[in-house]
Amino acid sequence: MKDMDYIPINCSFYDFIEIFASRKQKISIHFERTNGDSESIDAVILDTLVKDKVEYIILSNNTTLRCDHIISLNGIINPSYTEK
Repeated sequence: MKDMDYIPINCSFYDFIEIFASRKQKISIHFERTNGDSESIDAVILDTLVKDKVEYIILSNNTTLRCDHIISLNGIINPSYTEK
């Protein structure tokens, strides 16, 4: 998923983001990088951020991810994710 227009994520999936953020527990995050490669990391979701109408998560490893680049959180698939 290259730098494209933001695709809003499913509301129920965003609820999972908020739940994991409130628990401050390390989770497995599978996401797509801007070059199209996928990657998995283990980190804590510290916060969420909206900038220029794009939703992000801020992680404990100093990474900020666009929510529409998330493939899954702890095995929970992002229903809004579309591979480009």
